[in-house]
Amino acid sequence: MNKTRASFLVRIFFCISLITGIFLNIFKVNNIKKILAYYTLQTNIFCLVVFIIIIICNAVKKEYTNNFYYFIKGEIIISTLLMLIIYEVALAPNSFQMHRTNNKLANFLVHVVTPVIALIDYFLFDEKGNFKLFYPIMWVIFPLIYTIFIYTYSASGGTFYSLGGSRKYGYEFLDFEKYGYLKVSIWIFLIGIAVVAIGFLLVLIDKKLKLVQKS
Repeated sequence: MNKTRASFLVRIFFCISLITGIFLNIFKVNNIKKILAYYTLQTNIFCLVVFIIIIICNAVKKEYTNNFYYFIKGEIIISTLLMLIIYEVALAPNSFQMHRTNNKLANFLVHVVTPVIALIDYFLFDEKGNFKLFYPIMWVIFPLIYTIFIYTYSASGGTFYSLGGSRKYGYEFLDFEKYGYLKVSIWIFLIGIAVVAIGFLLVLIDKKLKLVQKS
């Protein structure tokens, strides 16, 4: 099997996994707006849209691997890894669920399978050495936009199901009414630092792999 066919099949599988995970998480909910307000669902939908576009470009043989593509691919890797880390470290231990209809498969697909396949896709199929040194700073944009969205959504009366989380802010560590502005600000700052650190690590790995490919 050549690389082009393998990448096509992996990406088709990824889209099927994303669609299944999203569907299982929104299935039977009585308020779609609440469930779609979660970072996890928005990130998975973002991944799905990007990979559908990639598959279409491959199918029509349109070139798409430019600087913007590699920025977006890095954003996907960082955003999904952040989702996985926060889920495993802060949410799962507190029995967090987005909705009562969530089951283990639904959570596993959107929180674990998504970041794993995103990494596999990068390592197997992307040309290495294309991540720029300034990308890690810009990869904070997606989590930052989501933080702004959370507080805008909450201020406009939006709420979450948040079993094990915050009904008003979705995630406990964003609930400044419960923990205060200082503690929440520290959490947001530390998450931002973590995103940048993981981003620079990804760029370093990317450049190392480029050297390996050349040797």
